[in-house]
Amino acid sequence: MAGPAPPIEWYIARDGKQYGPLTDLEMRKFVELGHLRPSDLVWRYGFPDWRPALAVFPPQPRPQPAPPPQTGRQPEQRGSAEIRDRAREYQPSSQRQQPSPSFASGPARTATLNTPVAVSGPFDHEDEEEFEDEFEPEPPRRGRRKLIVAGVLLLLGAALWLAVDLIPSPTQIIALIDGGARSSGTPENDNSETATAEEQSTAALQTEQEEATSQLAMLDQSELWQLLKRDYPEWYQQRVQEIARLKLEGHDEAAITRHLAQSVVQLRRENAQQALSASPAAVRKIAESFLENLKHLAAQSVDACYGFISRGETSPHVLELMDSAEHAEVLQKQVAAVFEAIAEGRNTPFSHMPPRQSDYQALTQALAGLGWTNNEVQLFSNPRALAQAPPEQVCRLVTDWFAAQLSIEDEEVQLRLLVESLKPVVAG
Repeated sequence: MAGPAPPIEWYIARDGKQYGPLTDLEMRKFVELGHLRPSDLVWRYGFPDWRPALAVFPPQPRPQPAPPPQTGRQPEQRGSAEIRDRAREYQPSSQRQQPSPSFASGPARTATLNTPVAVSGPFDHEDEEEFEDEFEPEPPRRGRRKLIVAGVLLLLGAALWLAVDLIPSPTQIIALIDGGARSSGTPENDNSETATAEEQSTAALQTEQEEATSQLAMLDQSELWQLLKRDYPEWYQQRVQEIARLKLEGHDEAAITRHLAQSVVQLRRENAQQALSASPAAVRKIAESFLENLKHLAAQSVDACYGFISRGETSPHVLELMDSAEHAEVLQKQVAAVFEAIAEGRNTPFSHMPPRQSDYQALTQALAGLGWTNNEVQLFSNPRALAQAPPEQVCRLVTDWFAAQLSIEDEEVQLRLLVESLKPVVAG
């Protein structure tokens, strides 16, 4: 007979740190009080991966505040209530309400993710003991922090251990909750303006949620991003958080695509040496996909091809084409080939020899077969002169350079030439 279903426990990832677990009741109270940020990621058992907070807990319009009572409070009564609130806030520690015994004696919780999901790096805690101390019930000697924790736990009616460290300023929690308790005394005009502002904010958040979810769906459909997700899970989760943050800040899809491309280029540069230590087959795959990209971009425009040679994946022409699934599928093959080579070079590195003089003689013959003149050979060997050449000529020469190497039948000669020629492609 099957046992009872395990209780739902939530985890939150924020700013490179991980918190949890929270019970389902605690998590929903946390969301209800508005402490969950749009840039947060959440996870519970049953989720295949971390998900954006807005996708799991979409913003809900707040109920209209109750109208003020007909009789209303007298000014002196309202003032007395505020004085009592202030007095309660500054009571001595010996008079403060302590957490309930059931909470104090409950099972100890940690902030590490005890799940099969592979998460480390920015989600690890460098000082676990200090982190746990932040969330454990503390004796009265801790003064103001004890007041804040006890006040939050009392008002929530549950052990919301995340409140202290997940919210930047703990005093804002008390101010937020106190403000909600006194909202019935707000003038009627303010209620109307607040309701309108909340409706607009909710609509904006819903739009951002849909856009962020759409962007993440595109990543899930990309072979390149699935490869990065597998080999660099921490890096991938940081990019997911950045997508949510950039959407929240109002950046359009073009800006987000540019940011993601720059992040991929930086990651590629950091691991370039491992890519060039991959097997001969992996090295050839990089060269073949690079040649395919050159031909594909040249068919679009000279500027697209020349921009790719000079600026790589961050070229504006390339980024514009990347917004199209048809072009993105072709252009991402080279980057995917590089990261496949990085994984291979890291696990089973190969040692490749530098080219010999005879290798370049074989290459010169292959280039002559493609119609190169001696002047073009001299031009290509002079980077300063090549930079001044017309873009169309540069694009053709670079394309021929790799096509000629891939046409060489001697695999050892071909490999030595390709490893040398791919250095600026992989590390640039």
